[in-house]
Amino acid sequence: MTKAICCKNTEKEVDKDNIWSDDLFERQKVANNFTKIIESIEQPYVLSINSRYGSGKTFFLKRWAEDLKQKGEHVIFFNAWNCDFIEKPLIPFLYNFILQLKEQNLIKYGIQEDLKNCKEVFCIAVKEIIEKYSGLNVDILNDHKNPDTLKLPTIRTLTDYQELENILDNFKKGLFEITSKLNGKNIYVFVDELERCRPTFAIELLEAIKHLFGVKGLVFVLGIDREQLKHTISNIYGCGMDGEGYLRRFIDLELELPQPDIKKFTKYLQKSFEIVNEDNHKGSLTCGYDMFDTFFNLFALIYPMQLRDVEQIYAKFNVITKMFDENTNKIMPILAILLVLKTKDKSLYNQFTSENLSYKNIEMFLDKNIIQKLNDYNVFGKKQLLEQFKFTCMLFSNEDYKKILEKMYSEYSNSDINNIPQEIKDKMKAYKRVAESQNYYECFEVNYIEYLKNMISYIKSE
Repeated sequence: MTKAICCKNTEKEVDKDNIWSDDLFERQKVANNFTKIIESIEQPYVLSINSRYGSGKTFFLKRWAEDLKQKGEHVIFFNAWNCDFIEKPLIPFLYNFILQLKEQNLIKYGIQEDLKNCKEVFCIAVKEIIEKYSGLNVDILNDHKNPDTLKLPTIRTLTDYQELENILDNFKKGLFEITSKLNGKNIYVFVDELERCRPTFAIELLEAIKHLFGVKGLVFVLGIDREQLKHTISNIYGCGMDGEGYLRRFIDLELELPQPDIKKFTKYLQKSFEIVNEDNHKGSLTCGYDMFDTFFNLFALIYPMQLRDVEQIYAKFNVITKMFDENTNKIMPILAILLVLKTKDKSLYNQFTSENLSYKNIEMFLDKNIIQKLNDYNVFGKKQLLEQFKFTCMLFSNEDYKKILEKMYSEYSNSDINNIPQEIKDKMKAYKRVAESQNYYECFEVNYIEYLKNMISYIKSE
């Protein structure tokens, strides 16, 4: 069966029989270390796992949560993004909280069946909070079709404030009744993808966690992109707001998810997308898919990318490999840099033209925009790869290096070979190699830089 042209690397469900079977980046070790931290917590606590959006945070949190469950811990998992279409976050969060408590036999009632008839402290407090925050009677909540009517409690008098304080106090007492029966164990509440939510949704959920769930035995684990969440705070409160200080009000400890190995991921994507060459094309600068991978990983050093960025680039590369015959000239080093620049540096992408790759401009252009940026990276074979890249750019720059070489020979025809500067000799040698290869590849039939950009434009995703 032929592999589909347009496909994406879909997120796999957690294999409960082998949780870490698809763990490319040794995240299980990270989870084990983090588990030692959270198991030592003996007070209300909020911990964050900071990692950029698209870096594999959800993959990690889902498997860590399942790992804890299988070790006998009580875990609740809430994906905030899935409920972002609702104006106020408290009701969907409470719904998931109660549902998962019941699934783990920590409570006997649920919202849909018997919440309205329950007489336990926690249950009564939940009903009061729902009615206070939504203006709805729990008896008709299941039939209510417009969650956007949810609102913050209206406080007009001291009596209103006292009533709300009593409700919050009863709610916490009810939570403590549950956690106090766990023999010193915690309930770990995972909240994922906050940074993807609408600003008001994310902030109100954080506020609810702070004010309603600060109870011993409840440990919150927030999966966040801290920088993005700080922007969210600025969107709500203005650019002058100290987003860092605001987050410290909610988060007691922040942990970082280690950076993944991009090379491992690109190898995985090649296998997943079935991007495979015939043997006679391996190692080819023009058609070798392995060479695309080599040069992509080199240029990815200049433009650090999240896993999602890499996946999207390889999804485009997959379409190109499936749309065009394997023998079609794709000029892998240049295709790799163009796809990287298209994602990470649109301005330089637009500047990457045959004119800037002309023999008069190429040295300065590549040195400034590519080579200098790689100086600080120690990569095996970097010098050879950069020489290959420069050679390829010269080869397909639409310049006739045979004519350029003939002009140079003419200029130095009356000079003694020993009097020709070494720099000129080196250029002549390089130009001769390019000229010979240009004749082989018939490089003047098309403008190959524009040709590759047109190829990329077929799968434009913006």
